[in-house]
Amino acid sequence: MKIIPSELPYLSDVFLIVFAALTFLFIIKHINLLYTLLYKSTQFLNYPAPKIPISIIIYSQNQLNYLKTNLPLFLNQKYHEFEVLVVNDSSVDDTEFYLNDLEKEYPHLKKILIQEDPVFAHTKKYATLIGVKTAKFEHMIFTDSYSIPETDLWLQTMSLGFANNKQVVLGFSSYIKGKGFLNNLIRYDLFIRSCRYLTAAINNQFYIGLGMNLGYTKSLFYKNKGFANHYHIPAGEDILFVNQVATKDNISVIISKEAIIHSTPKNKYAEWKHQKIQYYQAYSKLKFSTKSFLKFDVLIQILFYFILFANLLFLKNMLIVLIIILVKLTIQGLTLYFISCKTNKQNNIIFSSFYNPILLAVNVLFKFRYLTSKKIKSKNYKKYT
Repeated sequence: MKIIPSELPYLSDVFLIVFAALTFLFIIKHINLLYTLLYKSTQFLNYPAPKIPISIIIYSQNQLNYLKTNLPLFLNQKYHEFEVLVVNDSSVDDTEFYLNDLEKEYPHLKKILIQEDPVFAHTKKYATLIGVKTAKFEHMIFTDSYSIPETDLWLQTMSLGFANNKQVVLGFSSYIKGKGFLNNLIRYDLFIRSCRYLTAAINNQFYIGLGMNLGYTKSLFYKNKGFANHYHIPAGEDILFVNQVATKDNISVIISKEAIIHSTPKNKYAEWKHQKIQYYQAYSKLKFSTKSFLKFDVLIQILFYFILFANLLFLKNMLIVLIIILVKLTIQGLTLYFISCKTNKQNNIIFSSFYNPILLAVNVLFKFRYLTSKKIKSKNYKKYT
């Protein structure tokens, strides 16, 4: 028994052709990911190592346990000259006491304490600004207290991105593997976004950086007035700033096992939702060309699953549909597997076809939640100076 009326004999063929065309687009996309991240990205690793001092700026707020575990890994990097600057943002735990003790052991460690202001609220952008102003060196790399460098060669490898007078460096970031479906979904989300953003940057399509593994110069920051254009938005000190200042001439991308940053993901759905909604708030201020690329990518995915569902309703050409699906899943799985091997990251590649539609639905839900929510009440943020 056919679900679709027989009066539409050619509609199933139309859906099949569209489905095959969309699958072809996805295959081209994954081949481009593979070629760009595995081969094209190596151009930045072939530059001669620059002999430059670097400031590592680490943001921390009530993350004493993470600092105790992760901070020594940054302090013990194998690099000829660097400082580690910890911006302690109004922590109420014993972070300040810990840093005081650690400064005695590591002379290249510096700390900044930002006191909470009862009148003027501030965001991570303000803390980052204070870190930039305090940094001793022109070249800076930013990360968080809950982040872990893959090796003690992380800084040395990331410094290659500043060769040839480059001013923005994007590194690969991933989340630490934990238990449960939510952890798998969040890790897969970051993995796909990292691949997409870095591929786009290498191919000069658009530029978005993730603050866990990001570098830029102090002069570039001041030349573009830092976060002044979007200071009223709580989030976006990474994605908006990079999107604003990066060009094909001043950006580099470092993809190497030695230069990966692993971070601890949210472990509660509500926290992840809040994080994603903040991202969409910052997303709204991206350049039009960048938003166009990202929206097109989402629309193509939605159309793919819609056409797939339509083909299944017809109960016709099922063998061809199944072959097309099998080809797509094979190409997708192999692509993500090889990228995972290069980034030393274990992702559930086998279940990527399962995570894709779920992640798409969740992201659409979060975006709808952001669009329908009340406007965030304005606050008296500390003056941007």
